[in-house]
Amino acid sequence: MLVVDGCRPDEITPALTPRLAALRDAGSNFPAARSLPVMETIPNHVMMMSGVRPDRSGVPANSIFDRTDGVVRDLDRSTDLHFPTSWSGCRSSASPPAPC
Repeated sequence: MLVVDGCRPDEITPALTPRLAALRDAGSNFPAARSLPVMETIPNHVMMMSGVRPDRSGVPANSIFDRTDGVVRDLDRSTDLHFPTSWSGCRSSASPPAPC
């Protein structure tokens, strides 16, 4: 899976981005995808990979105030994610199915 953040779909053309246009044309494309309900990169990527909104995934923003540590930190710990992603089944299988 490739996510291009901050690029309009009409900017991906063979003239401007030939390799990216070729990847798009050879795979599945979702040009009307929208970010909901948080417009930050990390929560939106987690929503794409888990299929659940931030209140279920445990990733509501790019960073949070961690009361335990008393600091603002990125959500980069495996324990931050409270929901399995679409890749979870792929990693747990010795020979993943074709979509993985």
